[in-house]
Amino acid sequence: MAKIIPVASGKGGVGKTFFVTNLSILLAQKGQRVVAVDLDLGGSNLHTMLGIKNDLYGIGHYIYDKTLPFDKIIHRTEFDNLKFIPGDALFVGAANIPYFRKKKILSEISKIDADWVILDLGSGSTLNTIDFFLASNCGILVTTPELTAVLNLYSFLKNSFYRYIFNGLKKNAEVRDRLVEAVKTRLEKENTTFCELLKIIKKDFPEEEKRIDDLVNNFFPKLLLNMGNNERDIAFGENLRKIIKKNMGLEVEYLGLLPEEHQARRYVIARKPLSVVENEGKWVEGCSKIADRLLEFHDYPVTIFEDDVDSLDVVYDDMRFVIE
Repeated sequence: MAKIIPVASGKGGVGKTFFVTNLSILLAQKGQRVVAVDLDLGGSNLHTMLGIKNDLYGIGHYIYDKTLPFDKIIHRTEFDNLKFIPGDALFVGAANIPYFRKKKILSEISKIDADWVILDLGSGSTLNTIDFFLASNCGILVTTPELTAVLNLYSFLKNSFYRYIFNGLKKNAEVRDRLVEAVKTRLEKENTTFCELLKIIKKDFPEEEKRIDDLVNNFFPKLLLNMGNNERDIAFGENLRKIIKKNMGLEVEYLGLLPEEHQARRYVIARKPLSVVENEGKWVEGCSKIADRLLEFHDYPVTIFEDDVDSLDVVYDDMRFVIE
């Protein structure tokens, strides 16, 4: 069964699609069967990053043509071991996908025969993006050491975690109604953290305490710092992790740190993946290390690293590699 890795960000411009493109290629180069899926509905451009012309059947076709088999939108690329599902760039309105069609897409993605399925999601906290992120409980969160990027990413994770808990309590309508009401009254008016809110609900519904604890303990997002170069940049990520721990009760593991890549824009315009053209730069070497970490996933989907490894130390090692 494929490992499904959704990749999300709180805002555009943090290098999410650039990362997905090169990570997919690097995993494929390491002998892994990879399918990269463009799920940035309303703004798909993964094909551009891969240097693929926008004339293939994709998600947009599948949304509107109910007779189209899903395997017809999975295409080979020029890169060995890498296949690609285009997005919706040829269609208007595909971002407003019907719920049942979204569920069908998620079901088909779960059946893809590959080692890795990498989902390139849209930026921001739309419901579709959140639902695609929740296709796996170990999605990657990409941010840069910039205040707006970090704040928007926190907002995305907070909304995703709320929907994850809400969906997980679908067998108890009463507790779900209470959760919705509590979010409206306590989170918005009383400045209560989501972690505190869940404690209140567990107290009021003791029969759901184990279920809620299981949900919280089975959510394992990973954090990638892109365009990071120094300890100040790492501090942005650490502050985010501390806020997430305090307000949501979640431990977020670092996946790694990637430096700023000054040639990124040039190769995007040229429609040539950086990892293919310049495979010895710091950014590509760092992304290759991240691919290796995924291949060595210690306890998928719980933790990437061995029990005695602190992912913060890994990020500092990445930073020292960047500046050496």
